[in-house]
Amino acid sequence: MTKVMIEVPDNLHRLVKTVASAKGETMKHFMLRALEFLAKQEANINTNTSDNINEAEADNLLKPYLSKLIDDISSGKEGLVDSKTFFDELTKS
Repeated sequence: MTKVMIEVPDNLHRLVKTVASAKGETMKHFMLRALEFLAKQEANINTNTSDNINEAEADNLLKPYLSKLIDDISSGKEGLVDSKTFFDELTKS
């Protein structure tokens, strides 16, 4: 296995750490899966594009779920959510 060191913006690091933790994974395992998925996706779709999602687009994807979560907490519906439920709800947004 090869070691790769990269600099990651703090906000991306927090997001990756949070998502990996929510899925019960280590950051290393999550990043390996993410890199594999992205590499395969890029190879199958178009290797010449750079359609990376920016921070504003990521925020827009998360806003509906986070708004619902805030509403649930405000109305006393807070509780533990397993990672499958979290990501199922997130993909509905």
